[in-house]
Amino acid sequence: MAAVYSYKRELTKSLGITIGSIVVILASTMFVGFDMSARAANIGSLRREIDFRDRAVQSLVLLRTEADRAKAYGDDLDRLLPTEENLFVFRNKIRALAASEKVTLTFTFGTKNEGTADVPSSVNLRMTANGDASALVRFLEGIERSGYFVELSSIEMAYPAKGKGVATAELAGRVFSK
Repeated sequence: MAAVYSYKRELTKSLGITIGSIVVILASTMFVGFDMSARAANIGSLRREIDFRDRAVQSLVLLRTEADRAKAYGDDLDRLLPTEENLFVFRNKIRALAASEKVTLTFTFGTKNEGTADVPSSVNLRMTANGDASALVRFLEGIERSGYFVELSSIEMAYPAKGKGVATAELAGRVFSK
């Protein structure tokens, strides 16, 4: 009976060890599985973060490239728009143009209009030009080709009776500056 008892005892002990080993292995597998799931989720999160940062860096590079191009345009505009002080040169060029076209000119600057982010500064101007009608047209074309940004808001032409004599043009507008 001692052998049976010993056999049952050995069998119980073996089963206990086997079942304990299986429980430990299952617990370890579940722990590792949960840990791997957490790591996989962390890897996915990190991958999304890397993708986001990559897109942000690409956008930054594109913005810097576009900023360099925009700066070139801004520099061009700065070269095209005269300073307020250089508008006296504009007046002298317009007077020289009038003289070359044999047009008598009265030129006055008016008030200054401060610029905004969308519209550059400008100075109002008024001109009265007298001369032959074709000379006045050439004078207006010369203003257009002068290289200055001039906006004429009104042009009033008066022609002499019977086509002989002096035509008059009253001009009002503004010239843009920095």
